[in-house]
Amino acid sequence: MDLLLNDLSLHGQFPDVSDFRVAVGRIMEMRAIAQRFKREIYAHRKITGSRISTTISLFEALQEFPRDQKRAMLSWLTKMGPFWEDAAMHSSDHWLQCGDEIVTDTAVGEAAYCCAAGIDRSLVSFVPSNWKHSPLIVNVKHSDVRDVAIQNYWNPSELENALQSTPAPTASWDDLERDARIRFQLLTFSSECFSYLNGQPFVPGAAKRILILLDVLNRLMGSYDDSGQRTPEGSSLYQDYFVGAKARFSDSADTEKSEFRRQMTFRHPERPGRYLFCPWHGKINHPPYRIHFTWPIPPGAPLYVVYVGLKITRR
Repeated sequence: MDLLLNDLSLHGQFPDVSDFRVAVGRIMEMRAIAQRFKREIYAHRKITGSRISTTISLFEALQEFPRDQKRAMLSWLTKMGPFWEDAAMHSSDHWLQCGDEIVTDTAVGEAAYCCAAGIDRSLVSFVPSNWKHSPLIVNVKHSDVRDVAIQNYWNPSELENALQSTPAPTASWDDLERDARIRFQLLTFSSECFSYLNGQPFVPGAAKRILILLDVLNRLMGSYDDSGQRTPEGSSLYQDYFVGAKARFSDSADTEKSEFRRQMTFRHPERPGRYLFCPWHGKINHPPYRIHFTWPIPPGAPLYVVYVGLKITRR
């Protein structure tokens, strides 16, 4: 379970900075609980511009905090993160609504879109606020239009209880390989595809995003009808992840195919002595990791995942 800081729970509701400081103390307590369970609370870089009152922004309010508390908050929200927009799954083109409010481009919208895609994400909210209820029901247009329930936490003890009952997060590249091979039965992984991660420092955020992209490929492989045509869900997944300038999956440029052809050619997982040229890849940008796989694939053919590692075409 990933946790996102609900930017909409700051809507100018605090009468003064002293009341806001109490709310910040509760948020920082929940962040410490999350870290104890080896998790983080993801913020948005622009949250420091949110209003805590009609005239004061979060950034301005922090200037009146004691030095250590001010430093800790600013380090988290402006420098260290983590920041959910670095790997946002939804975009401004998606329609997401909670009650009467459009929540596209917010943490509420991101959490809802991810949950609709099978990725467990919850919210942490400032209180008091208009968002002191759980679950939040968000209407999401993903592969269809549906209502998605998002868990929302503002009480430290309730967050701690929830984290105690959730599986431990992926903690190593070996964990990543084990989880991927168990979870994604519709993909065919080469024996060495995860070996390219050996020697690289483990990056929890990158590991999560790798699993998210592999989940997309797995669901796409399960979205064909008996005639070999994509189902409506498969067509939606393709549009969401393979189409557009910011697509998560794309082909390599012609210059890269020429310059890095050898590096993007891999042994066939099932046919000794045969090789596969795999310029199509899934992208993780921070840091630059890539997933190379066979694409396009004929109806009924397997999708081979042949490489998970650092970007091959980096110069």
